Amino acid sequence: MTPGIRVAARLFVEDAGALLVAHLTERGHAFVPGGGVESGEAVADAAMRDPEEETGIARDRLRILHPLGVMETSWVEEGGPFHTLDVILAARIEGLRAGDPVPSLEPHMTFRWLPLAELPVARFEPAMLGPLIPEWRARGPAAFASDMAAPQGAWVVASEGNRAR
Repeated sequence: MTPGIRVAARLFVEDAGALLVAHLTERGHAFVPGGGVESGEAVADAAMRDPEEETGIARDRLRILHPLGVMETSWVEEGGPFHTLDVILAARIEGLRAGDPVPSLEPHMTFRWLPLAELPVARFEPAMLGPLIPEWRARGPAAFASDMAAPQGAWVVASEGNRAR
Protein backbone atom coordinates (compact mmCIF):
# COMPACT_ATOMS: atom_id res chain seq x y z
CA MET A 1 0.00 0.00 0.00
CA THR A 2 1.32 3.45 -0.90
CA PRO A 3 1.08 5.92 1.96
CA GLY A 4 -0.58 9.28 1.59
CA ILE A 5 1.52 12.25 2.53
CA ARG A 6 0.55 13.96 5.77
CA VAL A 7 1.63 17.55 6.33
CA ALA A 8 2.18 18.67 9.91
CA ALA A 9 2.94 22.12 11.31
CA ARG A 10 5.09 22.31 14.42
CA LEU A 11 6.26 25.16 16.63
CA PHE A 12 9.84 25.54 17.81
CA VAL A 13 9.43 27.60 21.01
CA GLU A 14 12.75 28.44 22.64
CA ASP A 15 13.34 30.60 25.69
CA ALA A 16 16.33 31.09 28.00
CA GLY A 17 18.21 28.06 26.71
CA ALA A 18 15.26 25.65 26.77
CA LEU A 19 12.92 24.21 24.16
CA LEU A 20 9.22 23.52 24.72
CA VAL A 21 8.58 19.85 23.93
CA ALA A 22 5.61 17.54 24.09
CA HIS A 23 5.85 13.97 25.38
CA LEU A 24 3.56 11.09 24.55
CA THR A 25 3.22 9.35 27.89
CA GLU A 26 2.80 5.84 26.42
CA ARG A 27 5.82 5.99 24.11
CA GLY A 28 8.05 8.33 26.11
CA HIS A 29 9.48 10.22 23.17
CA ALA A 30 9.57 13.99 22.69
CA PHE A 31 8.56 16.15 19.75
CA VAL A 32 7.93 19.83 19.12
CA PRO A 33 4.28 20.84 19.62
CA GLY A 34 1.91 20.93 16.68
CA GLY A 35 -0.01 18.58 14.48
CA GLY A 36 -1.64 17.83 11.18
CA VAL A 37 -2.64 20.44 8.63
CA GLU A 38 -6.28 19.99 7.66
CA SER A 39 -7.51 20.20 4.08
CA GLY A 40 -7.65 23.85 3.01
CA GLU A 41 -5.84 25.06 6.14
CA ALA A 42 -2.69 27.17 5.95
CA VAL A 43 0.39 25.74 7.66
CA ALA A 44 0.68 28.79 9.95
CA ASP A 45 -2.97 28.43 10.98
CA ALA A 46 -2.47 24.77 11.84
CA ALA A 47 0.70 25.61 13.77
CA MET A 48 -1.36 27.92 15.97
CA ARG A 49 -4.55 25.85 16.18
CA ASP A 50 -3.08 22.58 17.31
CA PRO A 51 -1.14 23.87 20.35
CA GLU A 52 -4.25 25.79 21.42
CA GLU A 53 -6.26 22.56 21.26
CA GLU A 54 -3.58 20.64 23.17
CA THR A 55 -2.69 23.22 25.86
CA GLY A 56 -5.49 25.78 25.99
CA ILE A 57 -2.97 28.57 25.31
CA ALA A 58 -4.87 31.06 23.17
CA ARG A 59 -3.59 31.39 19.61
CA ASP A 60 -3.47 35.18 19.91
CA ARG A 61 -0.50 34.66 22.28
CA LEU A 62 1.44 32.74 19.60
CA ARG A 63 3.84 34.62 17.35
CA ILE A 64 5.43 32.85 14.41
CA LEU A 65 8.89 34.31 13.84
CA HIS A 66 10.19 32.48 10.74
CA PRO A 67 10.39 29.02 9.13
CA LEU A 68 13.11 26.91 10.71
CA GLY A 69 13.14 23.78 8.54
CA VAL A 70 11.23 20.90 6.99
CA MET A 71 11.59 17.20 7.78
CA GLU A 72 10.40 14.34 5.63
CA THR A 73 9.95 10.96 7.28
CA SER A 74 8.68 7.60 6.14
CA TRP A 75 8.16 4.56 8.33
CA VAL A 76 6.16 1.38 8.65
CA GLU A 77 4.35 0.24 11.76
CA GLU A 78 1.08 -1.41 12.61
CA GLY A 79 -1.57 0.11 10.38
CA GLY A 80 0.64 0.45 7.32
CA PRO A 81 3.25 2.75 5.84
CA PHE A 82 3.33 6.43 6.82
CA HIS A 83 4.88 9.48 5.15
CA THR A 84 4.98 12.95 6.75
CA LEU A 85 6.31 16.39 5.92
CA ASP A 86 6.81 18.38 9.14
CA VAL A 87 7.12 22.14 8.70
CA ILE A 88 8.94 23.56 11.73
CA LEU A 89 8.26 27.22 12.52
CA ALA A 90 10.25 29.22 15.08
CA ALA A 91 7.77 30.90 17.42
CA ARG A 92 7.28 32.48 20.79
CA ILE A 93 4.34 32.46 23.16
CA GLU A 94 3.67 35.79 24.82
CA GLY A 95 3.74 35.56 28.60
CA LEU A 96 5.29 32.07 28.63
CA ARG A 97 8.87 31.63 29.78
CA ALA A 98 11.17 28.66 30.19
CA GLY A 99 10.26 26.84 33.37
CA ASP A 100 6.63 27.96 33.35
CA PRO A 101 4.24 25.01 33.52
CA VAL A 102 2.40 24.26 30.29
CA PRO A 103 -0.96 22.55 30.73
CA SER A 104 -2.07 19.57 28.66
CA LEU A 105 -5.66 19.09 27.58
CA GLU A 106 -4.75 15.67 26.16
CA PRO A 107 -4.55 12.78 28.67
CA HIS A 108 -1.84 11.01 26.64
CA MET A 109 0.46 14.05 26.41
CA THR A 110 2.55 16.24 28.70
CA PHE A 111 4.64 19.35 28.02
CA ARG A 112 7.94 20.43 29.53
CA TRP A 113 10.93 22.67 28.92
CA LEU A 114 13.96 20.72 27.68
CA PRO A 115 17.34 22.41 28.26
CA LEU A 116 19.10 22.80 24.91
CA ALA A 117 22.17 21.15 26.45
CA GLU A 118 20.10 17.93 26.67
CA LEU A 119 19.26 17.83 22.94
CA PRO A 120 21.99 15.28 22.12
CA VAL A 121 20.53 12.73 24.56
CA ALA A 122 16.81 13.52 24.23
CA ARG A 123 14.62 10.81 22.75
CA PHE A 124 12.96 12.63 19.84
CA GLU A 125 10.52 11.26 17.33
CA PRO A 126 11.62 11.35 14.62
CA ALA A 127 15.11 10.72 15.96
CA MET A 128 16.76 13.05 13.46
CA LEU A 129 15.06 16.06 15.07
CA GLY A 130 17.62 16.18 17.90
CA PRO A 131 20.63 16.70 15.58
CA LEU A 132 18.71 19.01 13.23
CA ILE A 133 17.66 21.53 15.87
CA PRO A 134 21.20 22.80 16.62
CA GLU A 135 21.99 22.93 12.90
CA TRP A 136 18.84 24.93 12.09
CA ARG A 137 19.43 27.28 15.04
CA ALA A 138 23.03 27.91 13.96
CA ARG A 139 22.07 28.66 10.35
CA GLY A 140 19.31 31.14 11.19
CA PRO A 141 16.19 32.25 9.32
CA ALA A 142 17.95 33.48 6.17
CA ALA A 143 19.28 29.97 5.51
CA PHE A 144 15.75 28.60 5.10
CA ALA A 145 15.01 31.04 2.27
CA SER A 146 18.25 30.18 0.48
CA ASP A 147 17.61 26.45 0.95
CA MET A 148 14.16 26.85 -0.61
CA ALA A 149 15.79 28.24 -3.76
CA ALA A 150 18.28 25.35 -3.96
CA PRO A 151 17.83 22.84 -6.77
CA GLN A 152 15.93 19.65 -5.97
CA GLY A 153 14.58 20.78 -2.64
CA ALA A 154 17.68 20.79 -0.47
CA TRP A 155 15.43 22.12 2.30
CA VAL A 156 13.81 18.72 2.84
CA VAL A 157 15.58 16.20 5.05
CA ALA A 158 14.63 12.56 4.59
CA SER A 159 15.05 9.85 7.21
CA GLU A 160 14.04 6.36 8.32
CA GLY A 161 15.72 4.55 5.48
CA ASN A 162 15.28 7.30 2.90
CA ARG A 163 18.17 9.27 1.52
CA ALA A 164 19.39 12.11 3.67
CA ARG A 165 20.25 15.56 2.35
